Amino acid sequence: MAKKSEQKTADADAPEKRPSGDEAVAARTAPDSPEDGKFRKTFTLSGRDYEEQSEHDDMHRANEVATLQEALNRGLHAQGEAQLESVERTQDGSVNLTYAVEAIPASEDSDPANTETPRKAIKKMGGSTQQGG
Repeated sequence: MAKKSEQKTADADAPEKRPSGDEAVAARTAPDSPEDGKFRKTFTLSGRDYEEQSEHDDMHRANEVATLQEALNRGLHAQGEAQLESVERTQDGSVNLTYAVEAIPASEDSDPANTETPRKAIKKMGGSTQQGG
């Protein structure tokens, strides 16, 4: 019979099961995120500050950049541009805007130079998220 100290060593030597790419992305997003390889970030606005018919291009661009930054902060590399995925009105009148971007764990990225970063996104936007005059 193995002693307790020998048993602990054997357990510590067992390989740790690492989540797959999609599982890792979902785990780093939100508790109820689907395992589809997309990182999601939700922004909540006051309902009076958001009307679907109004122009919100500057806000959407800023939220897209913030989504890319949050993915990086969580150890994920975005594989494309972040895009508005859904607009949901809540019972309290606020509005949830959810943005999504295809992502992979940084540790699995074989071509990190092609990561869509906030800097690259802002450069594509002409150097600023604000386009109005």
